[in-house]
Amino acid sequence: MSKSFGQLIGGLILRKRKALGLTQLQLSEDAFGTPARVRRISELENGTVSNPHPRTIDPLLVALGVSESEIAKCAEEANYHPDDNLTEAYSHIESTLRKVAEQFENENPRANFDEITQFLESKAREYANLKQQMNEILESSEVFSNSIQSASSQIEAGNIEGAIGFLKDAEDTQLQEKTIKQIRKQASISIARGNCAFLQDDLALCYQCYERAALYLSHFDKLEMITLFEDLAGQIYEGSRRSAYHYVWISVDLLNRCFVEIENTEICDAVLAGLQLKTSMALRQHSVDLNAEERLRALESSIDHAREAVKLFGQLEDDSEYDLPSSQVVLANSFLDLSRLTLDNSHIEAAIEILSDAYDRLEQVKNSRPIFSYVANSLGSAMLRKSNMHQEPLSPEVMKRAREVFSASEICARENFDIEALISASINLGQIFFSQSQASEENSQNAEFLRLLAISKFTQCQEFFSKTRLPYQLAELHFLLGEVLYVHALHSNEEMYEIFSIRCLDAYFQSLEFITVEDEPERYAYIKCRIGGIYGNHAVRIKGETEKYDLERAIESFEEAEAIYSEKTDKSRLEICSSNLDRLKEELRKID
Repeated sequence: MSKSFGQLIGGLILRKRKALGLTQLQLSEDAFGTPARVRRISELENGTVSNPHPRTIDPLLVALGVSESEIAKCAEEANYHPDDNLTEAYSHIESTLRKVAEQFENENPRANFDEITQFLESKAREYANLKQQMNEILESSEVFSNSIQSASSQIEAGNIEGAIGFLKDAEDTQLQEKTIKQIRKQASISIARGNCAFLQDDLALCYQCYERAALYLSHFDKLEMITLFEDLAGQIYEGSRRSAYHYVWISVDLLNRCFVEIENTEICDAVLAGLQLKTSMALRQHSVDLNAEERLRALESSIDHAREAVKLFGQLEDDSEYDLPSSQVVLANSFLDLSRLTLDNSHIEAAIEILSDAYDRLEQVKNSRPIFSYVANSLGSAMLRKSNMHQEPLSPEVMKRAREVFSASEICARENFDIEALISASINLGQIFFSQSQASEENSQNAEFLRLLAISKFTQCQEFFSKTRLPYQLAELHFLLGEVLYVHALHSNEEMYEIFSIRCLDAYFQSLEFITVEDEPERYAYIKCRIGGIYGNHAVRIKGETEKYDLERAIESFEEAEAIYSEKTDKSRLEICSSNLDRLKEELRKID
């Protein structure tokens, strides 16, 4: 079987390191100036990195004296061709790429080389698109060609800040002309400037440029202005929901500004419905970044916009088979989010009623409608949420119905090659299997089988996230996987207990990369208690050389949780922490 470029270059790095008599730690310090990259070197040498771009591992290649011919030989043998955009970007804006790569690694410490490469390739595409955009503007312009050429040269040199200045000059010059063709040209310059600002992480300037670009069209073509507002907001929305960065507020502000501009203007229902739907989606996504009071207002506003979208799409005779159910999903999900915040059961009832209507209409033709997967996922989630709200075990009827709905969603997602819908359906099915296992006798074969089904579903979903990059959903997946592994480990024999405990710890620690003490203190404390429980149980069951270490880590985790519960005045959980701490400290004293 032929090897990948990553396996070949990893093998070369391993041979070179051993020939030089270096440990991975020494190589990490020599190449990167820090011992923190040992895991990355191990990934390469073990062949788990598929196709790293040579420039992303350049410090290693230089430190080991790997020649260009040796790299070329590995590439030729694997028939590997590096991403052209990334190669070109490295030749022009290397310092910018290294800066954003460092920021990405700081915010994603567990990211592997493949994920770093994918991130840099996305940045390189942004750079290539920016260059293409500059060329298109230059081709259509004579009046301000000098400023455009200067801006393009600055981008080539990696001086994004300088490019912003020249684009500002071109923008001011072009503003003197007032024809629609020239205004469109003016808007494209402002968008290019906004893209530069976004690449530079100047989000305030990015918003100003995008807003200005759309407003240039306000007095010439309202429909074109709306379309541009929607396109720019959509671009930001999609980027934000697939990353850990919080900038979806730009989408919300752009869409709100669009509503201000079209006030007292006659707009067709189809266009207005689409604008209402996109605003609701952006507000719901934005609510995640807000405090409780602000989140409540954002969700209520999201519901208002979604209701209006459902109403308008429902009145359209030529409504597409996608728009109305899409609006219903957004409306129902906003109600579900609101129920989590207010603990009001009526919001869940409203969501179930909305989704049941959409589900019943789409069920007969689900295979031709990818939206069916999303409707089914949301309906099943609402049903489970209703049972959880009352803190009751899922009834067999609800369990059966939810499983049917999620299974239908999974089938539809597979047939339409919809990764995100498949992930949602599989995660939901995993939760159903876990719930069914808890309803069975925990030590029974049925319970064990159902837990393994849940673990299988959750693990399967992990394979897709490098493509979708949805960090908060990934954190939730790790949390759910940790929960079922925690229970499964407790009911495993000694050999399997060790394996499942380690996997459980890894799942919880990965969930804590995004479930932070600042944003979700109670949930953070809960996970810390779980981690303390794993270490504590391991100390008791396995003992041996790691017993003291396990007890110390368990105490550390429970003490951190105890501090949070004390601040939140959660007496019941505080008592649990205190009881566990007393027992663990007593065990530690016996060892000392």
